[in-house]
Amino acid sequence: MQFIIDQIYEEDSDFLESDKINNKYYIGIKYDNLDYENNFIFSSSVSPSIFFKYSINNIMEYLYFYGINIVPISKVDIMLLKILEDETYTVVIKTFWIKLIQRHWRSVLMKRAEIIKKRCTLKSLKYFEIHGKYLPECKFNHKLEGMMNIYK
Repeated sequence: MQFIIDQIYEEDSDFLESDKINNKYYIGIKYDNLDYENNFIFSSSVSPSIFFKYSINNIMEYLYFYGINIVPISKVDIMLLKILEDETYTVVIKTFWIKLIQRHWRSVLMKRAEIIKKRCTLKSLKYFEIHGKYLPECKFNHKLEGMMNIYK
């Protein structure tokens, strides 16, 4: 395992040691034991090309080994880096929002599947044949746009 971590470091050392840019997204880990002004402390990150090249277990080992965490990590996140006035590197976790979007989109797809089933009933097909449009309960009103409005 140590060989793979060293190999990842050799390939990604320029990225690891480079200055990070404020308001840029990084794939990496946060320091779990400290909440700094409602943000987490930036621990370590990996370049996207390396992230997709190696297994997630190897990436997590690498990030833990070259990060500031004192306990092993359980997940890798997409993070937005915020550099504060005192030059503290803090991050806002963005992976959370991706999971919310996925959950809501799954819900929208299930509702769409129900509508498609309703459109296949004899009553709905007869109504469409006569009126040239579907029954009001068979119209698509679930879409990607606006599905996250409950979070405003």
